[in-house]
Order: sequence, then structure tokens, then C-alpha cells
Amino acid sequence: MFKLPKVQSALKRLSFDAVILFKPANVRYVTGFPSGFVLVDENKATLFVPEVDFIEASETVECCEVKKIGVSEDWIDVLRKEIAGQKIAVVGIEKGLSIETFTKLEALGIRLERTDFIENLRSVKDQDEVNLIRQAVKVAEKGLEEALNVLKEGVREVDIAAKIEFTLRVEGSEDYPFNVIVASGARAAYPHGRVSNKQLRKGEPVVIDIGARVNGYCSDITRTFFIGGVNDSFREVYEAVTRAQEEVFERVKPGVKCCELDKIAREVLGRYGLAQAFVHGLGHGLGLEIHEKPTLNPKSHEEICTGNVLTVEPGVYIRSKGGVRVEDDVLVTSHGVEIITKFTRELLVV
Repeated sequence: MFKLPKVQSALKRLSFDAVILFKPANVRYVTGFPSGFVLVDENKATLFVPEVDFIEASETVECCEVKKIGVSEDWIDVLRKEIAGQKIAVVGIEKGLSIETFTKLEALGIRLERTDFIENLRSVKDQDEVNLIRQAVKVAEKGLEEALNVLKEGVREVDIAAKIEFTLRVEGSEDYPFNVIVASGARAAYPHGRVSNKQLRKGEPVVIDIGARVNGYCSDITRTFFIGGVNDSFREVYEAVTRAQEEVFERVKPGVKCCELDKIAREVLGRYGLAQAFVHGLGHGLGLEIHEKPTLNPKSHEEICTGNVLTVEPGVYIRSKGGVRVEDDVLVTSHGVEIITKFTRELLVV
């Protein structure tokens, strides 16, 4: 899938003669191919790929011309030849390019203007993109279902992760958008806890955070399970986290600021005396990358809009005891929110 026409339409409203994109997700968004770099103006686009990728790109890219960068060539020399004689004076470039790349582009003698208009376009999904995210969510949910089959006392975190990863592949995930998180017991207090050889023990929480990728588009969901039982303290924590998420869902609608949604979650957790244990932002946009615009945190004054796909993932983390996180993927609609994730949010003891 490619979005070149959408990009070219947006380009007409900007002050650039062309835009050069290097980030793999942006290149894939424009061309459907995740390698090389692409030069786009209002009338055409050219994808430049390393020679090692040329056969694949030339056989799969449908929207634009594909040119190769030979093994003995420097990409900047190939680009210089391409733009020679063209009326290109001002070029839009992505924010966050390396100094080396920026310096090489600057030497071409064209004016460079940093822009994030591609990322802004990507933040609003069309129906095709939403459908791919729905598929990716279903694949990830299959991974959670299979995890439930092996969650028991004595099983290692790494064994659970292996089962999940195998299931994701079998169900059609082209890769893993991020490393599967399986964090149990006191390790559940690590929001990004790496999988370990630790064995699950009775009464412990187990945080499982997984994602799938279908035709480039990602899902990202988290559930917290309990092994053999749950004490009153963690039952209350789980109630607080799910209540925070529910109250955020009730307030999601176009025009609401990201920081306001984050504040709602913190206020709910505050009623349980747990606000200080919520140590990350409420969520983020989701698409070709696992973290996209908009960002839901206390500092973000972006307004959500129809077509945003977001994660909503409140969490509570208590040193030496463990943690609880529940994360769902949602679509912002003209009337409010559609929860794409269907996996139960009920507290599950396995």
C-alpha cells in the first residue's frame, strides 16, 4: 500500500519544490517499500534503493520510478545527478536527520527546510490503514490467547515470550514491532522489562506487552495476569488502572488535547493514591511505527482528531512488589472512540 497521491496533494499546499524522505516508515508510507530514500515533487516521485534491494523494489513498487544506487556509488552523487537541471531550490527534509546526511544535502546548494508534514499525514489513518491495524490487533490477541495456555507457576518468562513470538509469526505478523515484554513478580514494576529466565510464582502479577505488524501497520496491547491468586492490594491496583482507562475512553473525541486525556488518567489513579506510581505517558499514536503522533503525555498540547489510532495504557508500578498495565488500541471517530482491541479487560487469575 502506498500513499503517494496523498503526499503530493499535501505538498501543493507547502512552500517546497520537493521533499526528500529517508526514514523507512516515511519511505514505506509514500511508496510501499521500506528501504532507500524517495524524492517527491507535485508531479512525480523517484525511489532510490541500494543495488541489493533493486530487483525487489523494481518488481513490487507500482507508484513511482525506482533507481538503484550501485555498490560503488555514494547516494548523494546519485541524487545530485537526478536533480541537475531541475527547478528545485527549496527542499523539505525530515526532522532528526543525522548531521552527516544533512551536511551532504546542504552541499547540493539547495535550501533545506525541516518539516514533519509526513508524520502529520501519517497520524490520520484512512480506512485501509485502520483495517490493517485491526488485523494486527487480531494477530496480537492470538498471541495473548496462546500465552494464557502456558501461564502457570514454574514456567519461565522466556518460554512464554517464545510461545507468543511463534504464534505471532504463524498468525501472519511480518515481524515484531518491539521485543515482547513478559515481566513477572517484582519485575512487573519495570515498564519496559526485558524477558528473563525468571520462573513465575504463585500470587505474582505478569505484565505481557506484545505487538504485531501486518503489511507494515502495528498493534500494541498489554494485559496483566495473576498466577494462582491475587491479593487485595493488587486487586485494587488493577481496579484503579482499568477505571482510569475507562474514564479516558469516555472523554476521547476530536479536539481534546492529549495532555487533558493524560490528566484524566492521573486524576483517577490519584483517587486511589497511585498517581505517583504512573511513571510514563498515557499513550501514543500507532501506525507504520509503534510510536507515532500524537503523543499522550502531560507535556503534549496536540489535539486528537478523527482518524487517529491511539494506545491508551495507564499503568502502576511499585518497586519490589510489581505492577499492572492495561493497554488497548483505539480509533478516534467523529463521535468519540472505537475500541479496536477486543481481548477482555477483566482481571484474570490463571
